[in-house]
Amino acid sequence: MEYQDQNTNVSNDPVIATLLKLENTFLYQMWINRPVNVTVYFLDMRRGEFGEQYPNLVIPIVLRQAGIALYHRQMLSDCSSRTIVIKMGHEDGHSFQTFQVEFPQHVMPPPLLDLLSEQSDIQASLEDVKLQLFSWIASDTLDYHRLKLVPERLRAPLLTLYCLVEKQILQLFEADVLLQVVHDVAFQTYNWQSVRYPHKLGKRPFRIAFLFQKIYNHFNKAATLLGFKEEPFLIFDGVLFHNRYEEWKKQGSCSMEQIERWRIYDGLIGARPQT
Repeated sequence: MEYQDQNTNVSNDPVIATLLKLENTFLYQMWINRPVNVTVYFLDMRRGEFGEQYPNLVIPIVLRQAGIALYHRQMLSDCSSRTIVIKMGHEDGHSFQTFQVEFPQHVMPPPLLDLLSEQSDIQASLEDVKLQLFSWIASDTLDYHRLKLVPERLRAPLLTLYCLVEKQILQLFEADVLLQVVHDVAFQTYNWQSVRYPHKLGKRPFRIAFLFQKIYNHFNKAATLLGFKEEPFLIFDGVLFHNRYEEWKKQGSCSMEQIERWRIYDGLIGARPQT
């Protein structure tokens, strides 16, 4: 569901003019106070399945993005809340849900046009605050300094994994498998033509693959909000993930030499160990 207000005078609002140039209309909808659609398909939300947690995962991510985008407008009456189109449970229909925007308290976001600026000097001066905000969208517990050493194209996937491990959705070895797959796909360190389809799809990895990509999409939108301009690239190969998942599960562990330094989720309190 996407809205575009034809009555908006773009020439009088440089923010709207900039937002309309973005490929995704998510920020534009949020800025002009139109319902933001976060409905999903092909995600098992039945009770007892971890897809049931999707609303609890995605709503805070959206509201914190809104808090960053609207920070300098929060005194306006129409900027304290935002409406989300979402399916709250397996047996629920899609509905409009209104929530209070969550504004950051630990750091002041720059104006939205500065966040989205492509000027190299502005980007460089805001690097630290952008990383602080990016980390905050994922969690209150993540030290943003850990993101500094992470290649930009791995940041959104890593924040996705951090969030899912902290919420006890993923076991540590599952996060490791996902990170290894993301690494191999993003940096093309494997021959995709040699990957064979699995004989049978496991129930859990099948659901993990869908949930990971859904949550990643929201962190990718957050990266756009913060002005990270990494060129588009592939980050996931579902066939490779299914094969690696079964291999790692059977062997108990595999080499993590390529990803060890980026396992920012390792050591999270409450993280689920391998079972």
